Amino acid sequence: LPCAPSPPFRLSCAAQRPVSRGWARMPSEVFRTASVSFGCATWEKASLGVNSPADCLNLIVPKSRGPALELLNKLRSFDATEFRQEGGQLHINPHISIDFGGEEQVRAFLAKLA
Repeated sequence: LPCAPSPPFRLSCAAQRPVSRGWARMPSEVFRTASVSFGCATWEKASLGVNSPADCLNLIVPKSRGPALELLNKLRSFDATEFRQEGGQLHINPHISIDFGGEEQVRAFLAKLA
Protein backbone atom coordinates (compact mmCIF):
# COMPACT_ATOMS: atom_id res chain seq x y z
CA LEU A 1 0.00 0.00 0.00
CA PRO A 2 1.29 3.47 -0.76
CA CYS A 3 1.92 5.72 2.18
CA ALA A 4 -0.69 8.44 2.31
CA PRO A 5 -0.42 11.50 4.54
CA SER A 6 -2.66 11.41 7.57
CA PRO A 7 -3.59 13.81 10.38
CA PRO A 8 -0.78 14.48 12.86
CA PHE A 9 -2.45 13.15 16.08
CA ARG A 10 -0.23 15.20 18.40
CA LEU A 11 2.93 14.52 16.41
CA SER A 12 5.18 17.40 15.53
CA CYS A 13 7.87 15.78 13.36
CA ALA A 14 9.76 19.07 13.51
CA ALA A 15 13.45 19.02 14.33
CA GLN A 16 14.35 20.24 17.77
CA ARG A 17 16.71 23.11 18.14
CA PRO A 18 20.29 21.87 18.12
CA VAL A 19 21.66 21.31 21.60
CA SER A 20 25.19 22.50 22.19
CA ARG A 21 27.71 19.76 21.43
CA GLY A 22 25.15 17.29 20.12
CA TRP A 23 22.36 15.12 21.43
CA ALA A 24 24.50 13.63 24.18
CA ARG A 25 23.78 16.73 26.30
CA MET A 26 19.99 16.33 26.15
CA PRO A 27 18.53 15.55 29.59
CA SER A 28 17.22 12.25 28.26
CA GLU A 29 17.26 8.60 29.08
CA VAL A 30 18.31 6.90 25.84
CA PHE A 31 16.88 3.57 24.66
CA ARG A 32 18.47 1.62 21.82
CA THR A 33 16.14 -0.02 19.30
CA ALA A 34 16.34 -2.49 16.43
CA SER A 35 14.21 -0.09 14.39
CA VAL A 36 11.77 2.82 14.63
CA SER A 37 9.03 3.42 12.06
CA PHE A 38 7.24 6.74 11.73
CA GLY A 39 4.59 6.50 9.04
CA CYS A 40 6.37 5.03 6.00
CA ALA A 41 9.88 5.94 7.15
CA THR A 42 11.97 3.35 9.03
CA TRP A 43 15.29 3.89 10.79
CA GLU A 44 17.37 0.83 11.66
CA LYS A 45 19.32 0.84 14.95
CA ALA A 46 17.93 4.22 15.94
CA SER A 47 17.75 5.35 19.55
CA LEU A 48 14.94 7.04 21.44
CA GLY A 49 15.51 9.75 24.00
CA VAL A 50 12.85 10.23 26.65
CA ASN A 51 13.30 13.85 27.68
CA SER A 52 11.25 14.13 30.88
CA PRO A 53 11.85 17.87 31.55
CA ALA A 54 10.64 18.73 28.02
CA ASP A 55 7.93 16.02 28.16
CA CYS A 56 8.86 14.66 24.72
CA LEU A 57 10.16 11.61 22.88
CA ASN A 58 13.08 12.18 20.49
CA LEU A 59 14.38 10.04 17.64
CA ILE A 60 18.15 9.87 17.45
CA VAL A 61 19.23 8.64 14.03
CA PRO A 62 22.59 6.85 13.83
CA LYS A 63 25.30 8.60 11.80
CA SER A 64 23.12 11.68 11.48
CA ARG A 65 24.80 15.06 11.71
CA GLY A 66 21.58 16.84 12.57
CA PRO A 67 19.79 17.18 15.88
CA ALA A 68 17.36 14.67 17.27
CA LEU A 69 13.83 14.71 15.87
CA GLU A 70 10.89 15.17 18.18
CA LEU A 71 8.48 12.26 17.59
CA LEU A 72 6.00 13.01 20.37
CA ASN A 73 5.39 15.90 22.68
CA LYS A 74 3.20 16.13 25.77
CA LEU A 75 4.04 12.54 26.73
CA ARG A 76 2.30 12.89 30.09
CA SER A 77 -1.01 13.51 28.30
CA PHE A 78 -0.95 10.07 26.62
CA ASP A 79 -2.86 7.27 28.30
CA ALA A 80 -2.09 3.55 28.28
CA THR A 81 -4.60 2.85 25.49
CA GLU A 82 -2.38 4.69 23.01
CA PHE A 83 0.47 2.20 23.59
CA ARG A 84 0.12 -1.37 22.31
CA GLN A 85 2.79 -3.97 23.01
CA GLU A 86 3.28 -7.03 20.81
CA GLY A 87 6.23 -8.99 22.16
CA GLY A 88 9.35 -6.85 21.68
CA GLN A 89 7.47 -4.26 19.62
CA LEU A 90 5.58 -1.21 20.79
CA HIS A 91 3.01 0.68 18.73
CA ILE A 92 2.21 4.25 19.70
CA ASN A 93 -0.94 5.48 18.00
CA PRO A 94 -1.26 4.49 14.33
CA HIS A 95 1.95 6.25 13.27
CA ILE A 96 4.86 5.03 15.37
CA SER A 97 6.16 1.46 15.70
CA ILE A 98 9.26 0.63 17.73
CA ASP A 99 11.07 -2.70 17.64
CA PHE A 100 13.08 -2.96 20.85
CA GLY A 101 14.16 -6.52 20.17
CA GLY A 102 12.83 -7.83 23.46
CA GLU A 103 9.92 -7.57 25.90
CA GLU A 104 12.18 -6.53 28.78
CA GLN A 105 13.32 -3.44 26.86
CA VAL A 106 9.69 -2.50 26.12
CA ARG A 107 8.82 -2.80 29.81
CA ALA A 108 11.80 -0.60 30.77
CA PHE A 109 10.74 2.00 28.21
CA LEU A 110 7.12 2.00 29.39
CA ALA A 111 8.26 2.25 33.03
CA LYS A 112 10.21 5.42 32.14
CA LEU A 113 7.05 6.93 30.63
CA ALA A 114 4.93 6.12 33.68
